[in-house]
Amino acid sequence: MSLTGNLNTVSFPDLLQLISSSKKSGMLTLMRQTQRKEIYFQEGNIVYATSSNAEEELLGNLLLRLGKISQQELDEVLKLHRTTGRMIGTTIVEMGLLKKEELVACLKLQIEEIVYNLFSWKEGDFTFQDGREPVEGQITTNMNTINVIMEGTRKIDEMLEMQKSLPKDNVVLKGNPNPKIGSSAINLSLGEFKTLLMVDGDKTYPDILAVSPLGEYDASRALLRLLDQGLVLPGEKTQTKKDKKREEAVIIEILLQVFSASYSVVDKILLQKLGKVQEKLWDKALNQKKCIFPVLNHLMKNGTLIQSIELVETYRNMSLYKIPEEIRFHQIFQGLQSLLLSYLTLAHHFVGEDTTRKMISAIKKSTAPYLLKEREIVKKFDLEDDLYRTLKLALKGEEIV
Repeated sequence: MSLTGNLNTVSFPDLLQLISSSKKSGMLTLMRQTQRKEIYFQEGNIVYATSSNAEEELLGNLLLRLGKISQQELDEVLKLHRTTGRMIGTTIVEMGLLKKEELVACLKLQIEEIVYNLFSWKEGDFTFQDGREPVEGQITTNMNTINVIMEGTRKIDEMLEMQKSLPKDNVVLKGNPNPKIGSSAINLSLGEFKTLLMVDGDKTYPDILAVSPLGEYDASRALLRLLDQGLVLPGEKTQTKKDKKREEAVIIEILLQVFSASYSVVDKILLQKLGKVQEKLWDKALNQKKCIFPVLNHLMKNGTLIQSIELVETYRNMSLYKIPEEIRFHQIFQGLQSLLLSYLTLAHHFVGEDTTRKMISAIKKSTAPYLLKEREIVKKFDLEDDLYRTLKLALKGEEIV
């Protein structure tokens, strides 16, 4: 069986139902923007899952949050993992930190967090590869997919209701020093007590979810009950790590769409006017600018702008060189912007001002939908204003060195 599509046409529960009823074995990959999740099946049952973007879904960090291992033990596990290449779960068992049965129980919780999160996805590309198995040596479990569907549907319905009452992601939470409730009336579960201890006046709702050993659903339910009892109060608004990551992903995605559309417009018009000369102009502009903006060497693959996921990864990897975030963005932006200006300037010499004006008008029209997507973020990074300044400069037809 080969399955490929998008969740906006086939829902995630329906997809699980199809794989379960067909009793298929293989790997289901789901991708949305920079997120990638993989679920492995054996005869229709879920045996393993992994996620590429969430630290809380990493097995080692999950065990740390659950108090199953210490930070020192996790460091030793990771060191051995990097040295031997053996799987983290296998290494933990071999070191005697956990019995295999204990690890499988924790692994099941990890898989549940990954899979239940997917029930909220309304869009995202998916592919099922028949016969694909987890890497050799990976400890797996066995979960009835129909039970997962029923539980996931129930949890997502409850989460949607809870989200109406839970605080916004950018609101700091603090304990209430004077709750209007008698001490004798306070009856907290262990999960609620653990959640209350995490409320320190600095953490937001997403921050608490990130460190909670309960998982998103149980932690959300515990926090909601603490808010209802008046033991926790919403505080000031702040920009959370989640906000920053979302903003980063959004601006990079828009940046890619804007410049991909701009280059495509010029390509199309020049190809109609000049034929194969268009390719020579593009190569000349690209080679010129790669010397001045080395970042373009990382942004182009076979002469074409890389895809959004790769672009975000390139953006984040630039932090390895201790480049501040604001400079990272502007290096990429300036490189793409300068390349567009050089391309348009070279084109101006060959096709003249009238055709250049048509190209610029077409660029504005093709990029407008992307620039209107997230107006506040686009405005914050001056993306639209800088793009239009570049287009104005192109009309002068000055040689770009």
